[in-house]
Amino acid sequence: MLMAISLLRLFSKLILESLPLSNIQITLCHEMIHAWIDIILKTNEIHGINFVNKMNDINY
Repeated sequence: MLMAISLLRLFSKLILESLPLSNIQITLCHEMIHAWIDIILKTNEIHGINFVNKMNDINY
């Protein structure tokens, strides 16, 4: 398990270092919307109406 975590950290670092900060921020926001839907709304959806509505709320 420790080796898997170490590999995940290494791969994450290699991927994140090559991306512009704006791409990382956009991706984090995207994933946080998914977390909000799962944890707060307790709904099982991918990019459904709740996702689109929250994304539109954030973009305004």
